[in-house]
Amino acid sequence: MPLNVRLWDYDLAKPGIEAAQAAAAVVAQREHVVAGRVTFTTTAALGQYVIAPRPPRLIERYPALQVELRLTEQRINIVAEGVDLAVRMRALDDSELVARKMTTIRRHLVPAPAYLTEYGIPHHPSDLASHRAIVTNQSLARWRFSDSWATDLRWNIAAGNMLVAQQLALAWQGIAMLPDFLLTDDLANGRLIIVLADHLHDEADAWLVSSRQRYQSLAVRAVLSALTMRPEATRSQQQ
Repeated sequence: MPLNVRLWDYDLAKPGIEAAQAAAAVVAQREHVVAGRVTFTTTAALGQYVIAPRPPRLIERYPALQVELRLTEQRINIVAEGVDLAVRMRALDDSELVARKMTTIRRHLVPAPAYLTEYGIPHHPSDLASHRAIVTNQSLARWRFSDSWATDLRWNIAAGNMLVAQQLALAWQGIAMLPDFLLTDDLANGRLIIVLADHLHDEADAWLVSSRQRYQSLAVRAVLSALTMRPEATRSQQQ
């Protein structure tokens, strides 16, 4: 006997699915149950190394919770795009947003030892004129140093994101500026080496931000708390 298979169009059904999810979230909110879907946007490197290790423990605690990661190098408007949470590298002066400090990230200049064997060790930012740089995009082809020195870089490849820049540095393609959370294993194993440490003191706070409306969700608050290393740093951004 032939089977009766009923096909349906997800795009047509999507509004109904989202409405059902929203209704379930409202019920969960009223019953003080952490449930529903939380959308989260960040870069590929932060998503893989900082964010991804944490949600599994959160899901074990709240099995009705769903966390959707949207990894992009583009800065998006979370209010306009309807995204629950995002990472920003500085606190924002926006009265529509609530921000909580997640961690502090420091960046280092790192080449592979084999690259230094061929091109030499830079001892001052001015030495970078004779080196190849690995940048994430062409708009970041100027590095600024703590002694007020700025250098326009010679580069051949704009990597697009930090994970690709890391791979290019490991492949002896030049000097990359990378965050500390990417470098632990490579530095410990000698695959990469920090240079110009006395001239570069680059660190920035990473903030989790949410709209005031979405911050009211128990699910959003649960995810935010799980990703925040210092809960006492919570604060609302004022204009």
